[in-house]
Amino acid sequence: MDGLRPLLASRLLRRHLVVFDMALGVLLGLVALERVAVPPYGWLFGVALGLAAGLRRLWPLPTLAVVLALAAVGVQAGALINPWLVWAFVLYTVGLATSGPPAYLGLAAGLAGVAALVPLTHEPNLVGSVGLIGLSWLTMAAAWLLGLAVRERRTGAARVAEQQARLAVAEERVRLARELHDIVAHSLSLIAMRSGVAVHVAGERPGEAVKALEVIQETSRGALDEMRRMVGVLRSAGVGDPEDSPLTPVPGLVGLETLAGRAREAGVRVTINVDGGHDLPRGVESTVFRIVQESLTNVIKHAGERVSCAVSVAVTPMEVLVEVIDDGKAGRVPSTQVGGHGLIGMRERALLQGGEFTAGPREQGGFRVAARLPYRR
Repeated sequence: MDGLRPLLASRLLRRHLVVFDMALGVLLGLVALERVAVPPYGWLFGVALGLAAGLRRLWPLPTLAVVLALAAVGVQAGALINPWLVWAFVLYTVGLATSGPPAYLGLAAGLAGVAALVPLTHEPNLVGSVGLIGLSWLTMAAAWLLGLAVRERRTGAARVAEQQARLAVAEERVRLARELHDIVAHSLSLIAMRSGVAVHVAGERPGEAVKALEVIQETSRGALDEMRRMVGVLRSAGVGDPEDSPLTPVPGLVGLETLAGRAREAGVRVTINVDGGHDLPRGVESTVFRIVQESLTNVIKHAGERVSCAVSVAVTPMEVLVEVIDDGKAGRVPSTQVGGHGLIGMRERALLQGGEFTAGPREQGGFRVAARLPYRR
């Protein structure tokens, strides 16, 4: 029932516009009268001409044909003297609603009708007839061109809106790809490391192997939950019912300790220091989380064993400063130089927020990732 309301509203709006067009057309038709009393009931031609012109939005070309025919009969009967304004009124819609040969045919029919009927409305006067024909042609051509210009402007606006919609879809796909990369890369890195530990100690220390398998189970469940959330976003944006796929917010600063706990289970000694309040825009908070997540993933994958990592997040009234420092293998190659996309993704996230991003080896050993994210409350 609710889906019928926009359609009903559009029909009511069109009906109101048609009534308005009829009223304006009747006014223009009465202006076109030669005289009201001669011939008897001659005003009916003006009313009929205006009512017919009021249908211009529904059937532009048929309406133009009917208006031309009524005007010809009215001029022949001596009831109408200048129906050209009514023709221009309809020709505007012909230029607006039609294109190609039909539009040009409508304009040509109007101009030809003027040339044929003007001599019948006045005493034989070549100069006066030519002047009236020229003025009428100018009026009708201007109305037709105005309709054409409005149609082109609307078409251009629709094309720009379509391009913007396609760009928004492309950007959303990139964002989803980045989110999936972060989820999969982080989770699989932990799973790969803990599975290696389980294989290594399975025979001698089965208790540690069981603990590693528990970490793998927990990590895989968390990854599945996040991916299910993203699929839920796609379903709610499409044909699915949002209630069928309850969504959870993207983890923010409160989720950093969870990331640290997973990294500690993988053998990394992680410290988290968050300085400042948590009242951040959702996009900025999500970016902080993903940068820290990807940084810890790189530490797990590339820094080596028994490494220490310090995560610092400083929230000021105007910006957020993120820094992740580890003391892992000295001089290791950033992932962007070995085909990885982690640092590229982090840099893109920071730039999307209007911020800055730097990453590289430290002189004293290890690796440093830093980002500055400005924001407005």
